[in-house]
Amino acid sequence: IHTPGYIWVSNDTRLSYAEAKERRLDRWVERMLSFTDQLRRLKVDDYEYVSMKVIVLLTADTTDLRDKDQVRVSQEKVVHALQEYTLSHYPEVPAKFGEILLRMPELHRVSQVIFSCGAEKGILEFLKFL
Repeated sequence: IHTPGYIWVSNDTRLSYAEAKERRLDRWVERMLSFTDQLRRLKVDDYEYVSMKVIVLLTADTTDLRDKDQVRVSQEKVVHALQEYTLSHYPEVPAKFGEILLRMPELHRVSQVIFSCGAEKGILEFLKFL
């Protein structure tokens, strides 16, 4: 669904910047809108986006993690699979993989903003509008 200016927070609920501001979630929506604009310009497909999310989720920086090496190996496998995918599906855009990797820190930051908004407001308050 192409809806610039909105963030879909569930399958049937979208949030505009003005609505987010009313709920004091404007920082979250602003970052998400900026990030989704970047992905839209890169024409990131579903496989690439899911791969990005998995890479962010597979972080070995978690303190309670038992096997950090296995997490790193798994993350590297996903990165390698993403590289192979972008090169084989988009050979006319050889820099696409690098461009996607450059967006990873922003995806990580956006994820942190979402978590911090939830922590600041209480997770139930944060999700109340879903």
